[in-house]
Amino acid sequence: MSASGLGWGSELGHLPSRLNYFVECLACLEFTKLKHLGVPMQTSRVASLFLAISMACLGCASNSSEPRSHAVVQINNMNLAPQTAVVSGAKNSVIWTNWSSSVATVHFPASIASAFMCDELRPLFVKNGDRIESVQVLGDNESLSTPCALKPGNYTYEVWLSESRMDRENPQLKVKGQIQVSE
Repeated sequence: MSASGLGWGSELGHLPSRLNYFVECLACLEFTKLKHLGVPMQTSRVASLFLAISMACLGCASNSSEPRSHAVVQINNMNLAPQTAVVSGAKNSVIWTNWSSSVATVHFPASIASAFMCDELRPLFVKNGDRIESVQVLGDNESLSTPCALKPGNYTYEVWLSESRMDRENPQLKVKGQIQVSE
């Protein structure tokens, strides 16, 4: 059942297609779940529509290319979203969330160690030869963040995706990303 099948066709016509798709999926899930709980359909429609409008407003209020103090990078099976994380300020951070089916590690060149505003990178990162590498981030939405803020500049990194924890040094895929830090 789609959102338009629930009588929402006209209300959703103005939303971006991705959000419209999300709302339709949410409506199907909510309808099924709430139907089994005995919640009146009118309540389900109102709650889901309120959620959709709230999310639309949040999406409209921001621009992904604007610097923020924190950024979230989603690790997928073949890419990063966004490819370039843009952050600003003295307390900036980047968080990687692994949505892939692989084990992921984040790698920076060792030459950027002085760009971190802290002396110690542990417990999530460690300097290993010519690179700074993270602990392993398992799939199913496990996250990792930078150990501390980065100084203004542009920094490249790689996410290594491996089939298992034992393949850490032999990744099946390396995906490049970038962090842009402004003042």
